[in-house]
Amino acid sequence: MSLDSTSLSEDRNQADNEQSPLGFTQFDLNQNVLKGVEDAGYQIPSPIQKEAIPHVLTGGDLVAQAQTGSGKTAAFAVPALHMLQFNKSVEVLVLVPTRELSLQVVQEFERLAKHLRIGVVSVVGGESGYRQIEMVNRGAQVIVATPGRLLDHLSSNKFKNFKPQMVVLDEADEMLDMGFIDDIRQILAYTPTSRQTLLFSATIPAPIARLANEELKTPKHIKLVSKEDNHQDIEQVLYMVRSKERENALIRLIESESPEKAVVFCRTKRDTIELCENLNKRGLAAQALHGDLTQNERNRAMLEIKRGNTRILVATDVASRGLDIQDLSYVINFHLPESKDRYTHRIGRTGRAGQKGKAISFVTPSELEGFSYLKNYKQSNFTLACLPSRSDVQGKLNRSFVDELRGITITEEAKVTCDQLIPEEESREFLLRLYTYAKRNQKVTGAEELGFSLEDTEKLFNSMSGRRRPSNGRRGGRPPFGRGRSDNRSGGSGRSSFTRRGDRDDSAGQGQSGGRPPRPRKPSKSRSSYQAASH
Repeated sequence: MSLDSTSLSEDRNQADNEQSPLGFTQFDLNQNVLKGVEDAGYQIPSPIQKEAIPHVLTGGDLVAQAQTGSGKTAAFAVPALHMLQFNKSVEVLVLVPTRELSLQVVQEFERLAKHLRIGVVSVVGGESGYRQIEMVNRGAQVIVATPGRLLDHLSSNKFKNFKPQMVVLDEADEMLDMGFIDDIRQILAYTPTSRQTLLFSATIPAPIARLANEELKTPKHIKLVSKEDNHQDIEQVLYMVRSKERENALIRLIESESPEKAVVFCRTKRDTIELCENLNKRGLAAQALHGDLTQNERNRAMLEIKRGNTRILVATDVASRGLDIQDLSYVINFHLPESKDRYTHRIGRTGRAGQKGKAISFVTPSELEGFSYLKNYKQSNFTLACLPSRSDVQGKLNRSFVDELRGITITEEAKVTCDQLIPEEESREFLLRLYTYAKRNQKVTGAEELGFSLEDTEKLFNSMSGRRRPSNGRRGGRPPFGRGRSDNRSGGSGRSSFTRRGDRDDSAGQGQSGGRPPRPRKPSKSRSSYQAASH
């Protein structure tokens, strides 16, 4: 079956919504559902809600392409709640890629169903399977599940009255990336053929399109992604660094930018753990989030950053979907992801609901060829920048400290105490001692200069599209200008910092000294095993 390619302009829909005085009353919802919507703070439907809800209420299948943060959860939860029959069986099944997103969706259903008596159960790994089965069999109307755990329960025939009339595939492209596509097909085989199927995804790669063509019945296709897809509300900044500078560069930026809440994305679980430990040693409150944590540990890490007890969440891509933190102003790519789609999902954690956000990324010269989406960085609204010097950051912190002091209201108690304890002729010396004491732990660390100059960074990026493969078959080639500083601080061979070997992030790839042949390398992991280790 072919998809109905009804493509919609997001800007046009936003303008229509601003002119619509009806809000959610235009959908003729059940009064208890409408009360829940109002209590949840929804007033005017977002573009995806305005287009999806009327169609879902007709019972038709749907393929909706919309970015994270567009309000798509309510786009399927609101009509699902309206259509419940309360027949003591599972009526709605929502499949999601991660435990974090499952929790988020469950919370949204519960908020919207405030005036309804329904059961919503999360069926995910890391929690008691017996407890999940018991809660579902008590008569839950809604299940929000990750594919692996749900398929385990279904294959063992543990659920009673599992007859969902609505199945939602949320973040379908992420489930594809995580290898769940076959599990989804098996799960759909357990559901009634008469079901209504809704597919929501930020992107529609070919396998997802095939799944929709095979499993959905003449679906309507809504596309609410701008042509440029360039995150106008997110400032995207790229810094060129050497491999060994990456951690110091991150700390330099944290010291300079002073983010209240930031998510730092790493490539692997090992990177996440090590970086989190090192940040905490530097006095920067950080929590790790990766696939080896139990559900309670994940929930605790999320709670710490949401409450403001932790400033920095260091995470693998397991958190790039379903991570909902209010006022998250910074996303930092300690390691860039392989694909533009994954990059888009990561930075979509900030700049949500019309708020401004900032996405910072580190890249080494040797990595440029591996990230093709950086080649057109100007069209994608990337800004190239150089790291601030240690002196600049120290000066900024000092000025901020003085400005903060000037803004403090002087109390009468302070006046009396100072008059009693500090003779007038010693006031300046006392002030100097007080300043030194207050600033004793606020010294910017690291080298004076980190990373590449803006001029060198621009030359490297601008040369990417014009590079040719050298005649000897090696990738890369000489930089478009003179030799850079060597990564070997003690001198070494003087190899340019632009060479691939000098900038590898994994120690196993370091070149051999002298003219000796390299040692035999172990077979590399397959792509799927690498992704599994990363999550």
